[in-house]
Amino acid sequence: MPSNYTGNPGATQSPGPLPALGVMPIGALPVDSDTPNVSSILQPLKESLDWIGALSQWMVKYGITPWSASASYAAGTIVQSPSTPYSTFRVKYGHSASVGLDPAGDPTNWEPWGHTDTEIANLLPVVETDTSNTGIAVVVIGTFGTISDVCWSAVGFSTVIKRCSFRLGTGSGGVTATITFSGAKAFGSGIKNVQVTGVHVGSSITNADAFITSANVIVVSGDLGGDDYFVTVEGY
Repeated sequence: MPSNYTGNPGATQSPGPLPALGVMPIGALPVDSDTPNVSSILQPLKESLDWIGALSQWMVKYGITPWSASASYAAGTIVQSPSTPYSTFRVKYGHSASVGLDPAGDPTNWEPWGHTDTEIANLLPVVETDTSNTGIAVVVIGTFGTISDVCWSAVGFSTVIKRCSFRLGTGSGGVTATITFSGAKAFGSGIKNVQVTGVHVGSSITNADAFITSANVIVVSGDLGGDDYFVTVEGY
């Protein structure tokens, strides 16, 4: 009959070491000349089960577990605060259900562990998008001018590259538009590049131009009314 064996993190299966962080298990594997019996394979089997048991305990002690006000945690256990998406806390003393406090607000029983929310947020890339014309102000010299089809994005780490594309629609007589970026769409280090193309259906050729007048201001001009001008602005 088979005999049950429960992995024992505190056991040593010679020549293997006691399970510990940073230490590697050693299995005494059988060779062809060994007698084909249980004793020839017992050590590597027990060694494996002991280390699996140790890993199971370490996952509880050193892994990140959800915090519960009704649970008790041994010293060294790391939990995630319910009020912070990233920050973790480690038990300083034996936590009891009677405390019932969020680890983020209980410095008596808990201490910060690992990176804070702010530190982790600084490690993550910034990815933002917007399709509204909020933060894009237009002053038009001419008969008509509207902004539509906005596609704004900001991507990066310490340096965030911003890009804003939109369509500038015009009426008869062409258009000269001064466009200012502000708020979330402002370029902290200024606009670095602007491109404009004009689309005209018919026999005439439309001409479009754009230039940067200051850190967050461009001027776009088009000579044919009724045309659409597609503008792309980049900076950081």
